[in-house]
Amino acid sequence: MKVILILVFTAVSAMAADLHYRIAAEIDPAAGMVNAKTRVRVRSVPSGNLKFYLNSNFRVANLSCRPRCTYSFQKEKAGEYRYASQAAPLILTFATLPSGVVVDMEYQGKLPPTNWGENLVQADWTELALYSAWFPLMPDTPLTYDLQISIDPKYGVSGAGKVHRPKPGSWRITKNEPTFDINLVAAEQLRTQTLSTAGAGVQVTSAGVKAEAVDAIAVKASEMLQQFSKWFGPPRSSGFNIVLNPRKRGGAYARPGFVSLPFGEKDTPEGIERWLAHEVAHLWWLGAPTLTWEDWLNEAFAEYSSLMFVRHQHGAKAVDAYIERSRKRAADAPPIWGLDRNSDSAHAALYSKGAMILWNLEQQIGQETFNKVLRTRVKRGVRTTSGFLRLLNELAGPEVASQVESRLRQ
Repeated sequence: MKVILILVFTAVSAMAADLHYRIAAEIDPAAGMVNAKTRVRVRSVPSGNLKFYLNSNFRVANLSCRPRCTYSFQKEKAGEYRYASQAAPLILTFATLPSGVVVDMEYQGKLPPTNWGENLVQADWTELALYSAWFPLMPDTPLTYDLQISIDPKYGVSGAGKVHRPKPGSWRITKNEPTFDINLVAAEQLRTQTLSTAGAGVQVTSAGVKAEAVDAIAVKASEMLQQFSKWFGPPRSSGFNIVLNPRKRGGAYARPGFVSLPFGEKDTPEGIERWLAHEVAHLWWLGAPTLTWEDWLNEAFAEYSSLMFVRHQHGAKAVDAYIERSRKRAADAPPIWGLDRNSDSAHAALYSKGAMILWNLEQQIGQETFNKVLRTRVKRGVRTTSGFLRLLNELAGPEVASQVESRLRQ
């Protein structure tokens, strides 16, 4: 069971791309195989080395650079990148410091499911993102891409960006708006329908999902987009795909204009409302660094935004139980400030404790000022805690900013 919603609207990204990828990938879901030819244009090289990560199950058949380079694929170091357990460093070394680089490489191999289960290449469902390091990635580096996919003609393909099918078995996905991942999904018998809900155009691509569930999810997602836009201002992405995936393992994740969300036979649109709202909110809260404690600016803000939506839809009592649970988790969580993102307690701190800091802030300064703070953060593209504290100092006063900093350090 799988669904893709494509919600279309207009906005402008604040990022500039440092990388551009042209990838021709042959994908064999039945065999779990990927064969890719990739060209990466790197805008600037700050040192004599470039460090990518690539799945350690791949064999690099060819690699060349302009200007010339040597490379080392350090498979023995697989697992050092938190979000891709199978990724190994791919180090490119240049004799002289170049101003820009073009890297051509060809690699192939079988991709087993990741530890968390988010990515897999299988006959019934294929889903690829940075978690599998299926492309040579630089963490947290803005990129654009032109992806050409060859696959059995019985498969439909979609992903983040503009999707085009030149001929059976051939697909192209382009993303000209900067992002930090290259996402695609593939399955048999994907079907697309177009809806108009509450003034928003919604494309729905699904396989094996009842029409009424598709309609309800589309309406709910449209409501979230409109309400968040009222609170936070227009989103930055020019398109938005929500993939409801059939995975038994692995959680949801969001990218600019793209969300992957587990959805099984027993799930209902109502049952996943808060989860869906969290991921939709990442359309606004997705610019801060993800590899450090500053990730609270992404996760806590998305988490609290989902509570705001549920409260708006169903009243304050609908979130009382969650607030109480989060208070208990926050009490045992370490300080957010300076937290090791790889810590076992990072989730409780960044999500629950961070959400409670925002809840306390809203109680303290009132909903109107709180919403103004959030809207201004989006408008100015604030992506650091120091920037957020300066914003609080400006809009809510130095005492409030000082108190929030203290809570982050406690």
